[in-house]
Amino acid sequence: MFYGPVCECPVLHTPDVGDTRRYAFPGFWIAENVTSFDFMVSADNDAHIGLFASNVSDEKYEIVIGGWNNARSVIGRSASSDLLTWRELSPQQDFRLTGSPVFDHYQLSFANGYIKLSRYDTQLAFIDATDLDPLAINCVGIMTGYGSVGYWKFPTFCQESQNKDHA
Repeated sequence: MFYGPVCECPVLHTPDVGDTRRYAFPGFWIAENVTSFDFMVSADNDAHIGLFASNVSDEKYEIVIGGWNNARSVIGRSASSDLLTWRELSPQQDFRLTGSPVFDHYQLSFANGYIKLSRYDTQLAFIDATDLDPLAINCVGIMTGYGSVGYWKFPTFCQESQNKDHA
């Protein structure tokens, strides 16, 4: 059965960065009118996706999937890579990654300070948060750590680049 677009995009690899919270920036810029995208990740624990104000700023929303040894997921906001500036915006949820080599497919939306992560096939949020002082989101960062490497696919951005190539 066919459940959606087939992504011919490259698979991005993130190494285990331990507890440094060092993000990689794959060059995905968020246009002003964009408020959501889908992505796929394969990791055993601690897949982090950051919604950044810019790629030279540490100011971000951080969505942690399968943190705490794949026991919980949470959305937070941080002004630096230092955990002292990190604050939870959502309660921690008992939501886990399936684990390598399976790719979990998610939809991430972020409009007017409301951040929601859902499974791509259901669109039902398993974690969400509201920030009353919202960041302007301009780019995406990814990382895996705390003992896990990750593999990522970004079908939304793949489709955008394919459309540009055919224009």
